[in-house]
Amino acid sequence: MAALPALLRRAGDDPFHYLYAETEGGTVYLVLRQSADDQPRGHWLLRLSGDSMHRWLLQQNAHGWLLEDKVEQRAIARRSRNANPDPRIAPLSAEERSLSIRVLPLPGSDWQLRVLFDAAEASAAQWPALSGKLLLFLVCSLLVLGALVGLLREQRALRELNDASRRSLRQAASALRTIEERVLLTHADGRVNYLNPQAEDLFGLSDEEAQGLHILDLLPGLDPLLINVADMHRDLGTDLVELAQHGETRLFAVTRSELSEGERHQGFVWVMRDVTEEQQSMRVLQETRRRYQDIFEGTGIALCVLDLAGLPPFLRDQDIVDTESLQAWIQANPQRHTELVAQMRITEANQVALQLVGVNSIESAWQHLLGDSPLHAEGLRFQLIAALLEGQRRLEMEARILTSEGDERHLWMVLRLPEQEQDYHAVTLSVSDITSRKQVELSLIERERFWSEVVRAAPDMLYVHDMLSREVVYSNHSLGLKLGYSKPELRAMGQHFWEQILHPDDSDYYWRIRALQQVVGQNQLLESQLRWRHRNGRWHWFSIREQALSRTPDGRVKHLIGVAKDITEQIEASESLRDSERRYRLLAESISDVIFTTDDDLRLNYLSPSVRELLGYDTDWIMRNGMGSLIANRAQLGGFEALLDRIREAQRNPLLMIELRNEHQMQMFVLDCLRADDRKVTVELRAMPMWDEHGRFEGMLGIVRDISPQRRAEKELRMAATVFEHSTAAILVTDPAGYIVQVNEAFSRISGYASAQVLDQLPNLLTAESQQSGHMQYILAQLNQHGSWEGEVWLKRHNGENYPAWVGITAVHDDEKDLVSYVCFFSDMSERKASEQRIHRLAYYDPLTHLPNRTLFQDRLYTALQSAERREDWVVLMFLDLDRFKPINDSLGHAAGDRMLQEVALRLAACGDDSDTVARMGGDEFTLLLRAQDCRESALKRAIHVGEQILASLSRPFILEGREFFVTASIGIALSPQDGEELSQLMKNADTAMYHAKERGKNNFQFYQAEMNASALERLELESDLRHALEQGQFVLHYQPQLSGDGKRLTGAEALLRWEHPTRGLVPPNDFVPVLEEIGLVVPVGDWALKEACRQLKAWHQARVRLPKISVNLSARQFSDGQLGERIACILKDSGVPAACLELELTESILMRDVAETMQILDNLKRLGLCIAVDDFGTGYSSLNYLKQFPIDVLKIDRSFVDGLPEGEQDAQIARAIIAMAHSLNLSVIAEGVETQAQLDFLRQHGCDEVQGYLFGRPMPAAQFESMFSGAALFVLS
Repeated sequence: MAALPALLRRAGDDPFHYLYAETEGGTVYLVLRQSADDQPRGHWLLRLSGDSMHRWLLQQNAHGWLLEDKVEQRAIARRSRNANPDPRIAPLSAEERSLSIRVLPLPGSDWQLRVLFDAAEASAAQWPALSGKLLLFLVCSLLVLGALVGLLREQRALRELNDASRRSLRQAASALRTIEERVLLTHADGRVNYLNPQAEDLFGLSDEEAQGLHILDLLPGLDPLLINVADMHRDLGTDLVELAQHGETRLFAVTRSELSEGERHQGFVWVMRDVTEEQQSMRVLQETRRRYQDIFEGTGIALCVLDLAGLPPFLRDQDIVDTESLQAWIQANPQRHTELVAQMRITEANQVALQLVGVNSIESAWQHLLGDSPLHAEGLRFQLIAALLEGQRRLEMEARILTSEGDERHLWMVLRLPEQEQDYHAVTLSVSDITSRKQVELSLIERERFWSEVVRAAPDMLYVHDMLSREVVYSNHSLGLKLGYSKPELRAMGQHFWEQILHPDDSDYYWRIRALQQVVGQNQLLESQLRWRHRNGRWHWFSIREQALSRTPDGRVKHLIGVAKDITEQIEASESLRDSERRYRLLAESISDVIFTTDDDLRLNYLSPSVRELLGYDTDWIMRNGMGSLIANRAQLGGFEALLDRIREAQRNPLLMIELRNEHQMQMFVLDCLRADDRKVTVELRAMPMWDEHGRFEGMLGIVRDISPQRRAEKELRMAATVFEHSTAAILVTDPAGYIVQVNEAFSRISGYASAQVLDQLPNLLTAESQQSGHMQYILAQLNQHGSWEGEVWLKRHNGENYPAWVGITAVHDDEKDLVSYVCFFSDMSERKASEQRIHRLAYYDPLTHLPNRTLFQDRLYTALQSAERREDWVVLMFLDLDRFKPINDSLGHAAGDRMLQEVALRLAACGDDSDTVARMGGDEFTLLLRAQDCRESALKRAIHVGEQILASLSRPFILEGREFFVTASIGIALSPQDGEELSQLMKNADTAMYHAKERGKNNFQFYQAEMNASALERLELESDLRHALEQGQFVLHYQPQLSGDGKRLTGAEALLRWEHPTRGLVPPNDFVPVLEEIGLVVPVGDWALKEACRQLKAWHQARVRLPKISVNLSARQFSDGQLGERIACILKDSGVPAACLELELTESILMRDVAETMQILDNLKRLGLCIAVDDFGTGYSSLNYLKQFPIDVLKIDRSFVDGLPEGEQDAQIARAIIAMAHSLNLSVIAEGVETQAQLDFLRQHGCDEVQGYLFGRPMPAAQFESMFSGAALFVLS
């Protein structure tokens, strides 16, 4: 509607106005003015096509008339009496003007109606003049009236449409004001044309202020694809954008919808929803889920989650309300248990649970834990259902299962039932392995049963006597039954029957013993002999040995434990023995034991001659000096002397003598004696009183035997037994046939076999099936040949597990060299083997990527080179270094860097064959050793193929923290023997080729060439010289002049670093500045350049060389150093140069590294008063949005754009754009690389502020610069 403004001007202030336009065959427009107080002012426009108007004209009066546009002074429509209306537009003719008999203006339009005079009609009709006028007036009135009626109808319809539109607008505006979302409307080009109130509040702009702004001005972080018109019909999803609102960073989800009219695209609707809390909740939910999973998997306890949600409804449907109805339901149809079991299933199980039952899946865990066998009252499933029916909240029970490997395990299961039925979908079941404890319990039960049988089988009577009730509370054999009494007879005698059948002479002694037992000391053993009457009337002697078992709180004995042994036969035998002793006295003199006797006064009266052989003394000497003089340790005589003292006391007291006679006669003492040659001999002294046939004391009989060999043997046996039982190594003893006769506890602990399971078995059951029979035959042959063997053997535990063991076997022979037994010891080497494997893994593999490390790789490379030399093969060695890994590692952290290295390792391993070796040398360096090839061509093809595979594999994105990152690799390849046959030489050459690949632009592979070594050597020499260049004063500054845009006035100079090498001469910056950055010297050298430039500028000022400013380039490392501002401030202070005279040049790449940090550093530098210039502008990747925020002063057009001026159209456009943009941002522009007058003229013509280049002077030493620009020449150049 290009003519719309003209139509509105013609309508003026009329409430409605009709107009006519020639477009589209003639169009009638109705302009309605909107002037309601509650609506914004505006207009409505209605359009009537020319064809519609023509059809309407056909229906009008047939008299001649003409409708005229009085503004345009032309006819819109005509009609004559004999012709149809003519809609053609043409200026009024003179004839039509002359025939106009009446002109009627039409209100609210630019039109007037001309009534035409038709002479033929007038003459033919011959109507009276009045009738004709009346008719003409009527026609005109009807025409006007019809037009007005039509217009009023259209006006009413328009008013109704306008009211509906107003209502819709009010409703839409109200809705947009009340919703929480921020709504923006933009044109197709992204310019904003509406903000709802919430969006106004977010951006701090009113709707009018936002008009014309671009959507990216408000949402700089928006994905540019969302404003791409080409993608307007495609759903691009939701973009997340961070914005600051009221001092708080909020996260918004932005969605785009299309606005269109028909197929015509009008713009976009942008809806922003605040998802900050939603995202935080999502992160909390994810963290909670991760923490739950960590606890679930890392608790160390077997955990399962059961889904029992279907169980309560099923029980209700089946009318199962208690365990009785449950059992009845099952018994009615045992096959229905599967329906009930189907309501219980395991939904989750941690790895501990799966490992416990030895399965890999949850379904298998259910099978092993719960099973599908019929329900029984002791089973977990029945107990679980019973607990649910009874309302229990906790169920604990023990169960026995078989693992997938067939091992039996005892489990303790704890199930916690929720209070609410809706929580039954996740019921926690914890499972504990109590197999070891159960085995211990079973072992204790078995041991108790064993000892119970032992006690019952013991021939002696073992009993426990209650001293308070005088009752026997335990006895393995009844005393009465042993004496022949029947149980009825014993019941008749009462509970204390033994007192009734006690010998009368022993009664007092019995009660004295009982009284003595009340005060007996702790662990003191009382021995006595009593007689009880047998049912046949014979008296039986019993040896009684008793000890306190328990005591009352006041210390009295409560229970006695005793052993009663029937010694009747021994007593009778001892009495008969006394009769035979005399007969054997002579025999005693012929034996090796020393026999002596005393008289009743205990004086030595006989000593056998064997004492000389035993002790080396004559009998006469001992008879004179006594045997006590031979005792080495007098304390050992205490027991023997106590016996003698007791005998002496009994000789004075007949009762004691009787008691002494009734006691056990023989007593034994161990004594250490000194031989005549001062050697110690251990002897055993057996002493006993001698009685005559009347029971009178006759003296003492003593037998002394040398037990030194026996003692030594016993000591050795005790030591051997101690070693046998407490050895950490397993020991087993076999008979000569090889059957096991004895094992120690360590054997059971290591092998898992109890001693009863292996006794009388051949050791073959301990040998692993994988152990070769030939090896076992070799061991037997070694035993037969050498009597012993030691080595490593694979054995098998009771549970079927194979394990390595270190085994030693020795054949034992007796004095006659006959085989007595085999002794075998072995120890479990599993831990040692595992430790060796771990140590080997740590020593030869990288702990992060699990690839071979440098040590193992060099070993394999050495082996490959040796083998290749023998077989004349070709070895391919590849060195790989990741490009751009350090920025990712520094920005995301070492954890993300480690994940990337692990992924790289997996991709590299996938690029090679099983026979290839991929290793990590450290950091982001990897090496590959490819399988040896039989010729050079095959080796080259294989190297190229693997190199291309690696580059393609690393080109895929790495997903870290939900984002995509890309790294590439530089690969160096060396072939042996072509590039070296020694390991170190080949590795050095591959490393050199890798650095050459980096120099060639990275992300490629290069084969080693001999020229690389020369370049590398030159590089090393360059690094070495650079490390001394600063301290030796080899660096200098050259200065290139900078002039005003017309090239006539000196405005400054750029200080450029040069290196005057003693032998190389003047080294170009491109040759040594990158090396300075790599070896870390760029900061001190850069600081020196700042100091020297400021010093020179101060010197020039003092010499009246009025140079306004000096520019110095800063490196990236200098700029990012945290103390740049402080150092520059010190330099300015020391040199006395004003800060405004120093200009710092920075490249775009430095500025855009970290925008936030860059802003802070630039603000600090600007506070010092420095001038900031952006060097090489247009070659980097700076954002114009950030560029306007940086506090910079100068843009420097790169020489690459100046070179093509003025002929290069693109360079010219870029130069003009940079100058215009800089000036719009109030920045100065300097162009570098100006070498021709044409270039200068172009730059001057387009307003470049300053220029620099060879046209005005090359970089020159300070003295030359001073001579060229001193004095009057300083400001104006011809």
